[in-house]
Amino acid sequence: MTTSYAPEYPHQLVERQARLTPSQPALCSAGSTVSYAELNARANRLARFLQTVHRVQPMESVAVCSAHEPSRALILLALAKCGAVYVPIDIECPSERLQRIAQQAGVRLLLTALSERRMSAESTLTVLPFASAERAAASLADTDMAPLVPLTAPLYIIFTSGSTGQPKGVAVSHAAAHNHFDWIVRYLSVGPGDCWLQSIHPCFDPSMHELMAPLMTGARIAFLGGERNISGELIVDAIQRHQATHMTTVPTMLNLILRAPGMASCVSMRAVCVGGEVFRPALAAQASALLPGAEIHNVYGPTEATIMASAWRYDGLAQDSLPIGAPVTHTRFYLRDADGGVHGLDPLREGELCISGAALANGYVNDVAETGRKFIPNPARTADDAALYGRLYLTGDICRVDAGGQLHCIGRVDDQVKINGQRVELAEVEAALLDSGLLADVTALMAGSRLVAALVPKAGADADARWLDTLAATAARALPPAWLPKQYLAIGEIPRQALSGKADRKTLQAMFSAAAAPAPAPAPAAAA
Repeated sequence: MTTSYAPEYPHQLVERQARLTPSQPALCSAGSTVSYAELNARANRLARFLQTVHRVQPMESVAVCSAHEPSRALILLALAKCGAVYVPIDIECPSERLQRIAQQAGVRLLLTALSERRMSAESTLTVLPFASAERAAASLADTDMAPLVPLTAPLYIIFTSGSTGQPKGVAVSHAAAHNHFDWIVRYLSVGPGDCWLQSIHPCFDPSMHELMAPLMTGARIAFLGGERNISGELIVDAIQRHQATHMTTVPTMLNLILRAPGMASCVSMRAVCVGGEVFRPALAAQASALLPGAEIHNVYGPTEATIMASAWRYDGLAQDSLPIGAPVTHTRFYLRDADGGVHGLDPLREGELCISGAALANGYVNDVAETGRKFIPNPARTADDAALYGRLYLTGDICRVDAGGQLHCIGRVDDQVKINGQRVELAEVEAALLDSGLLADVTALMAGSRLVAALVPKAGADADARWLDTLAATAARALPPAWLPKQYLAIGEIPRQALSGKADRKTLQAMFSAAAAPAPAPAPAAAA
């Protein structure tokens, strides 16, 4: 049986809202408020400036580095209007990683809403300050433009870690983004009078629905302001100041938010979506008790399935783990067994979770092999629904259906981990360390909540007392600061499992615990 599926361009729904409620606030921060009419007009002018002056072509990728300000949403809207692809870049992105991203996505232009001194040293990219672009665009037409790309074209590319040690770009179409945006505003009943707090890092894909979905329904988006690091206190202050009603966060940050003074006074909150890491029942109970007027939702979804593939509202009942909920609109879940068989969600069945339907991304940018490995033909498709459910994404997450039919995520089939809510594959960390030329072998792993690395130095490499400084400096050029190991342990040989030959991480974890004084990783400042 098929269901009706008619995607739209998300930015056109924002344009429609601008016609319906032109004077209503769309974006706000501590320093400014932007109405729907002003937002739409400025985005139209910026889109035309990018087209006519910088020759940005439809489906061309444009890198964006922005502060926690309304400019973030304005830039996304402008790029959507001119058919370009939004590629968010971390403020602290190392030069080497930025160059890899630029090469893989075909980026030539970096649009930065930060102070001009930031990112100015990247000689291979044209750096365009947002403020000067807006000034130059002031005289251009501010009318809406017809769509320049098909709905299947990418709206944005989010770069995650790659198993080969290279960044991996996930391209998500306008259609897939609309399916998610439309679902979340309906699921959470977001509408006029509501305020979504934009707190997610722009390189983490939930930021995408924060930046556009509320604008499709007449709600406003509140920004934290400035280039500061996000803290629990900053978020609580913003909730109170803007009377925010909705937000997305990760368990690590939620724990800090709940401890921040004044959180119990955030009575405006109606819904909190929590995902990106395992969300423990005890933390959900704490959030529900502190915010009795807010719904607490456990949300699940890889970047390849457009932000959130499912959601489950916390019900307050005692349980060992929280279910991940039912799939979003026009999306189906399956479980794949060890032999490759694909099955429905029968009670007590366990296997690798597979996702099909409108939620799926286009694939990996300029990586046909990896796209073909992770996005496969759906053996459960029928002739009637093959157009929508013809592909299957292999998530790598092991899930189990409980006796009541609820789906729980219980582990990974590979060595992928989550650090502060962001996906990191240990192979990328290992590749960066091996690039130093100092190591014969290395294994990155989680020891408790810390990312650590066991090192086997090459013969004579550790003769220099500062060899760890050199190693850390190499890693810091390739990896974001948060991804650098917090502790190193030099050993003679990596212990391995007898049958598979894989690193025996349980033994390594025990070695880190038993080490009386393992060598600490040099601080990033010392390594630079």
